[in-house]
Amino acid sequence: MKIGVTILFVLISVAFGFAQTAYVAAPSGLKLRKTAAANGEVVKTLPYGTKLISVADKKPKAAHKTKEAEGLYLKGFRQKVTVDKDTGYVFDAFLMPVEPIGKKEVETYYDDTTRGCKPFDIYFLESRFKAVGKPYDLKSFASIDTAYWVVTDKNDPYCQQGFSQKFANSNIVASYSQGEGGASMDVTLKGYTFNQVYAIALSMTTMMNEGVSVSYNSGVVSIGPKDDGAGCYSTIEVKGNTIIWNFGCGC
Repeated sequence: MKIGVTILFVLISVAFGFAQTAYVAAPSGLKLRKTAAANGEVVKTLPYGTKLISVADKKPKAAHKTKEAEGLYLKGFRQKVTVDKDTGYVFDAFLMPVEPIGKKEVETYYDDTTRGCKPFDIYFLESRFKAVGKPYDLKSFASIDTAYWVVTDKNDPYCQQGFSQKFANSNIVASYSQGEGGASMDVTLKGYTFNQVYAIALSMTTMMNEGVSVSYNSGVVSIGPKDDGAGCYSTIEVKGNTIIWNFGCGC
């Protein structure tokens, strides 16, 4: 929806019901405020990955938006939560119902020699999206059009994979390719909100780089390394009720 030269993503943010948990997906942390007001007193800043419990609130939800980049705004609500012994309000656009990826998880995964050639991107896709949006419970892949591996050296495997996979209920279609210069994953999602996909893409791209920058141009959100050099990149584009996310890493 265009207002002047500014694009507002007026899409429902991640919501989680009473007595349920959520996690902070904002890489720089999320402010916990005493009240739902945008200028409410800050109790503390909750680090990335902090686990929160939602709290029933009789007051109407307070709408809020924040500027991520020129022309890109996230829109959502102040959600009442409790963490440790503190209760307050956080901006729910940066909440995920599943723990976001962390540096330690990335390092541990790549140190695991039993994983074979299975790329981290696919592990991330399977483990994160099964708890976000629809479907909530990903069973086995509904279909695999193509899948292949190439290992040139057992001691130092060079793996190459290409596949097209359709998840349960056709909510996600993902294609992946990997070669000597890098890897790329294209994901088409239905039944998800922009905020959900943005939170996941931002967390994954940030953890695979040493910091990121976010930009918006002609309907496409770009997330990449601050120096625009080698590293991992994400692009997100909304087309009607479909969200297209591309994630790639290269040298």
